[in-house]
Amino acid sequence: MSRVAEPYHVYKRTDNRYRVTLYPVSGLPVSVCAAWMSKSFANLPPELAQYREPRSKAAAHTGTTLLIEYLKRQLSPAPTTVTSAAIVPVNTGRLADIGLVKYLLDFWRDDSAYIRKKAKVDGEALSATYVKANRHDIETHVKTYPGLRGLSIGELTAGMIEDWKLWATETRGLSGRRVNAVISTMRVPVRYAVRRQELAVDPFAPVEKARERLRERGVLTKAEVEALTHAPMKSDRDRLVVLLAALCGMRRGEARGLRWEDIADGVIRIRHNWINNEGDKRPKRGSERTVPMPRAVADALDKLGGGDGFVFPGVDDTPVGATWFKCAFHRAMAAIGIDGEQIKARHLTYHGLRHTYITLGRMAGINDPTIQALAGHKSGRMMEHYSHVPQVLDYNEAREKLERVLTPG
Repeated sequence: MSRVAEPYHVYKRTDNRYRVTLYPVSGLPVSVCAAWMSKSFANLPPELAQYREPRSKAAAHTGTTLLIEYLKRQLSPAPTTVTSAAIVPVNTGRLADIGLVKYLLDFWRDDSAYIRKKAKVDGEALSATYVKANRHDIETHVKTYPGLRGLSIGELTAGMIEDWKLWATETRGLSGRRVNAVISTMRVPVRYAVRRQELAVDPFAPVEKARERLRERGVLTKAEVEALTHAPMKSDRDRLVVLLAALCGMRRGEARGLRWEDIADGVIRIRHNWINNEGDKRPKRGSERTVPMPRAVADALDKLGGGDGFVFPGVDDTPVGATWFKCAFHRAMAAIGIDGEQIKARHLTYHGLRHTYITLGRMAGINDPTIQALAGHKSGRMMEHYSHVPQVLDYNEAREKLERVLTPG
C-alpha cells in the first residue's frame, strides 16, 4: 500500500543491478510509466537511459529524480505515446544545439578564438602543453563516456556531470584531483559561453568538487639545506640548481630561463620561464619578481665564473633540458646522503624545494605577505599548500634572516 503514494520504487535484481518502477503519482502519465518499464523510449538520450539498470542504489535514486524532472519538462501535458515526444535542450542560447564533445574539442584547439583571445587580448598566453593536455582529457575521459555521447550543450545538466564523476571514479579509477581537473576542462568552455550570453544557464554552478586526498611534498630539514651549501658535489651547477629553489624559491622553468644579466646587486630578477617546446615565456601566472640572493647562492654563482646568456646553457642557444634538472636534483640529494629510496619515501621533488624555501622563510620570521611576494604567489591561500611550519620588500632583511636560520649565532 505504501508504494502507491511513492513516485517511484527502486529494487535490486539478482544480477546486482537496480531497476526502477515509475508510478503516476510522480506526475507522469500512465503511458509514460508503462513505456519506461517496457524500454520503449526511442528518443531518450543515453545519459538518462543508463539509469534503467545502474550498479548502485544511490545512482538509481539520483537518476530517477533526474529522469522524472526531465520527462515533466520534455513531454507534453498529455502525450499519446512517449516515442512521439520531442527531446529538446533544457538550456537555451545560440550554442545550445551544438554537440557538447565537438564544442569542447574545438575550444581546446591551438587556434581557437578563446586561445587567441587569451594571448592577444588578455596578454596571458596559455601554455601549449596545457592546451594539449586539456584536449587529451576531453578525448580520453569525456568523449568515451556513454552518458555524454551524442549530447548537445543545451542538454547538459548538473546531474549528468555528477554521474560522469561517479563513472570516472569507478570505471576509470581517476583520483579526486584528476576528476576535478577534467571537470575544469569542461567547465571553462561552458562558462565562457555563458559569459558571452551564448548559453543561458551554467550547469556546472551547483556541481561540487570531488574530494582530493593531497599528498604533501616532502621538505628538507634545516640541517639538510645547510649540508647542500658545503657538501662535496660532482658539479658546481648541481649545487647551484638546488640552492636556487631552496634559498630563492625559483621554479624549474625559472631556473632554466635564468640569464646572467638577471643577477646583480645581491638580487635575482626572475623574468623568464623556459618551457619545453615553447621556449622563453613569462613566469607562471605573471609572477615576475625580485628575490634576495643569500651568500650561499652568490658563492655558487661565483664558482661558475659568470658570463653571457643562460646560467645553465644547453645547446643551440637554449638552456639545459628539464631532465638534466631532475638528474642534478638526485645527484645533489645523494651528495648529502639521501638516496633514491629515501627520495621516494619522503616524496622529495625539485619543485618541493619551494616548500622548503617557504618553510625556512617562516622559521626565519619573515612575514607571510613578504614570503608570498618572494615565492611569486598571487593568492595568500596558496601559502597553505607550500608551508610546513604553523604560523615595500626589504631584500637585505629577508636575505639576512634566511642566512641566520641556516647559520645561527
